[in-house]
Amino acid sequence: MKKILFLTIWIIILITGQSFAATIYVTSCSYADVKTAVDSANAGDTVMVPAGTATWANRLTLSKSVRLIGAGIEKTIIKNGIIDTGGGDFLVNIRPEHPEDDPFIEVTGFTFDADNEGACISVYCRNKDYAYYNFRIHHNKIKNNMDEGDSYMSIKIKCNCFLLIDNNQFENNNYAFKIYGYHGNSWVKYPGLENIGTKNYLYIENNTINNCKFAVLTSGEGARWVFRYNQIHGRVFIDAHGDTRNRGVVANECYENIATNDFNPVTGGSFKYDYRGGTGIIFNNTIQIGTSGTRGSFRVREEHDHCTCQYGCDGSPGGDQVNNGYIWNNINSRSNEIIAVWVSNPSSGTIIEEDRDWWDDAEHSPGGEPSSNFTYDIAANRPSTSLDDDCYWETDTRKLYRSIGDNNWTFIYSPYIYPHPLAVSEVLQTPTGLKILK
Repeated sequence: MKKILFLTIWIIILITGQSFAATIYVTSCSYADVKTAVDSANAGDTVMVPAGTATWANRLTLSKSVRLIGAGIEKTIIKNGIIDTGGGDFLVNIRPEHPEDDPFIEVTGFTFDADNEGACISVYCRNKDYAYYNFRIHHNKIKNNMDEGDSYMSIKIKCNCFLLIDNNQFENNNYAFKIYGYHGNSWVKYPGLENIGTKNYLYIENNTINNCKFAVLTSGEGARWVFRYNQIHGRVFIDAHGDTRNRGVVANECYENIATNDFNPVTGGSFKYDYRGGTGIIFNNTIQIGTSGTRGSFRVREEHDHCTCQYGCDGSPGGDQVNNGYIWNNINSRSNEIIAVWVSNPSSGTIIEEDRDWWDDAEHSPGGEPSSNFTYDIAANRPSTSLDDDCYWETDTRKLYRSIGDNNWTFIYSPYIYPHPLAVSEVLQTPTGLKILK
């Protein structure tokens, strides 16, 4: 039996190419000790960092499959002591060395304190041939990104990184998230409408975000993201760029978020969401508008006068203007009214139009005309007849339909699995401490 078990284990190793994962216990949370542990870890290992407080003067880079686990929020505290070079001084850099292997990288159980200098976490998948799905940043506190230059952010994502960021606490930051794709490559490989409701997104869910000075989220350059089931307290500003010569946002989904006590409306209006490029799915958000009697608005607009919208501003095909956008059932909790949509085109004339580029259920400003062809109710009540461009959201099945032509309901969208699969499934770990019984 002993020989059979031994041979079976080795056959599994040979077939899967896996070795037994180890757990490495770091003696302190100092940069030197944590770096030594990470460098010595094999792919699949777990690095456990103890409680304590340390100031790091260098960046920690995670490039292979590893789980970096602290003792918990406000137990393992890492402060940013990196000399400010103006280039984004992140405490943790996630840089998969072999993205084709989609290594699992996890960061959890820390408080990252930027100490009003520098930034916290950067994720960058440099190989445009691969998307990176298999990593998770969760149950951390990220705070005090408030440097004098106003240029830093809590988490920055670059390239086709479709990870999960969940159950974190963000406090006193300039930006919670800055998200960028891989410019035109992201538009070609992951076009907007074809990928909505799929895993091909960066998912940000179940976080709490308090007191962002500038924006909760800003994005561009081929980004695609889902922002859902988050709670925001303080300023609410979410930004989806159009073409700024480096391509705009491919797609964004924002739903089921709750925001309270917004007493800092953006200059020029009380809008909370600046949607100016790509495919957008924006619904069921509840926002407490700061001033009693105002309704606030979502702003839908074209990015620049110089964009023809037949081509991207860098000359590449596609056009990055608002397209296939759907906005519905976003509520001002102070007045219990639908939040209006502010429509803005450049001075050169009309470029984007309702019921061609976007569909919504909101009253518009300027113009003030209600949108009556977007309704929502249970699936059984969806009418058997419809007019071209009617929209219907099935509240029980969570499916969105649009009538493309009269009496032709066409399925458009349904949200991706919630909670995200990475949040509910345990990572398969090879057993440790296995012994051959006599």
